[in-house]
Amino acid sequence: MISRTSFSSNTIHLIFYIFAIIKMSIVYGESIDLSKHTIGFVGCGKISSAVCRGFLSLKENGPTKVLVSRRSEDKSRSLYEQFPAAVEIVDDAAEIVLRSEIVFIGLLPGVARSILPQITFTDDKMVISMMAAIDMNELLTLLGGSCSKLVVRTVPLPSAMRRSGPILMYPPNAAVENVLRCVGTPIVCQTEAEMKPMISLTGHISSFYELMRVTQSWMANRGVQEDTAQQFIASFYSSMASAAELSEHSFAELSEEAATPGGLNEQSLRFLRDSEHYSLAEQSLQAILNRLNGK
Repeated sequence: MISRTSFSSNTIHLIFYIFAIIKMSIVYGESIDLSKHTIGFVGCGKISSAVCRGFLSLKENGPTKVLVSRRSEDKSRSLYEQFPAAVEIVDDAAEIVLRSEIVFIGLLPGVARSILPQITFTDDKMVISMMAAIDMNELLTLLGGSCSKLVVRTVPLPSAMRRSGPILMYPPNAAVENVLRCVGTPIVCQTEAEMKPMISLTGHISSFYELMRVTQSWMANRGVQEDTAQQFIASFYSSMASAAELSEHSFAELSEEAATPGGLNEQSLRFLRDSEHYSLAEQSLQAILNRLNGK
């Protein structure tokens, strides 16, 4: 049973940790030469285009041929215009799979269930799913079960376009990990059950930015210039996340250390703990996890 107190500390510091990783840990991926491989993206939505742009912006050993789905056309067209020598827009998903050694799949669940069973995936393909709502068993079923040795489930973040940020992956696979390291920091899960609670936290990105927006608005209403407030708030949260990432102390210890008796942090922590603030955060995470588990 997670106590309300320990959850509050863990949740906030996990959010800070992800914020710091997004901002700070840029990985250049020099361990693999992607110029020798064709990479394909089945689906070209927000995450797919971010990951694709991350690969294409590699300064060394980047891919020379990337095949992308036409949909979403605004994103595929933007990729082509920025990287015309490397990007080819392809209408047929089956052609992308056929011509690629490394295949990223970023489709909505309904579209994936309709399209993927019609495509042949051979066992020499490295298949990297970016579909958070489709678990491994269903993924293998949709792929026909013929290429399970090189199939992984991942959860990249939009920061992959800057080649930074955590990328959850399951199951462990050294070859896939080397590829993902080009655009982020692979966080390897030993079980799929371990992966889902961490996926839940990725549903709190918007609410984290909303907290920053509300704080900025509060400051602006009290005479602070909006751009000054934004700069301070972003740097403030980043510095705390960086400190948590580098510290050997637990989140609970960091929270206690900051709450000097009679100080501002003690006042704020007591106020929020006495409200439903942290309880609502926990309920939101649980609701996301329930959705991921099909409840």
